[in-house]
Amino acid sequence: MTEELRSLLRDELSAERPPPLGDLVGAAVRDGRRIRRRRRVAAFGGGTAVAGVLAVAVALGGPYGTTAAPPSGGERAAASAAPAADRVPATPEAMLVLLRDLAPPGKAGDFAKARGTDLQVQMSLDRGDGPGLIRVSVAGYPSVTGTGKPEVSVQEMPDTCTQSVVVRADWPGGLTVQADLLTCRPGSASTPTPLALSAEEATAVVSDPRWGAAMDPALVRAGEQDFPDLATFG
Repeated sequence: MTEELRSLLRDELSAERPPPLGDLVGAAVRDGRRIRRRRRVAAFGGGTAVAGVLAVAVALGGPYGTTAAPPSGGERAAASAAPAADRVPATPEAMLVLLRDLAPPGKAGDFAKARGTDLQVQMSLDRGDGPGLIRVSVAGYPSVTGTGKPEVSVQEMPDTCTQSVVVRADWPGGLTVQADLLTCRPGSASTPTPLALSAEEATAVVSDPRWGAAMDPALVRAGEQDFPDLATFG
């Protein structure tokens, strides 16, 4: 290569502007920041997704988003009753409040309790044909009804007017709730009276989970208020 050619090349290179170093460095810094931001967003987004899955699982009630089966009718009834830990010793007055509430529409009266310490009560119900007597007793253990279903039996004894129909519920664990339906006034067997309840209605009464040797404090308080001077029978 001749010296003339070398001179021409030097002149040409000298005429070119050098690359702006400051802009290159700034661009490199900006690119680096963008890359780091993308990485942080990706990491945060992944964590958020995992947290969202866990939150949904908790909200649905299980680690895999499963939910419990809906409660049965018996379980719903038991849940509506007072928890065993909140109950207090039953009283005849509280039993009468519950019996009155469970009875079908009619005029209730003749409220009384058995003499002694037995948990047995009496009530009449007039549904238009005259008053018929009902007696309900609670015996055995546990002190409260269970969450299961009772075994109910119906016995008809037409020759015994003080127990013409006996409906008994034996709850799991040993508690027994019994309803005696009378067809006469005690001491007046010659004068018949109507049945206050049908066997089906009496079954609904003895199958209520609120019965027990321990009952809801609200029922006990209501009994004290509604029946301060309760008569006795037996």
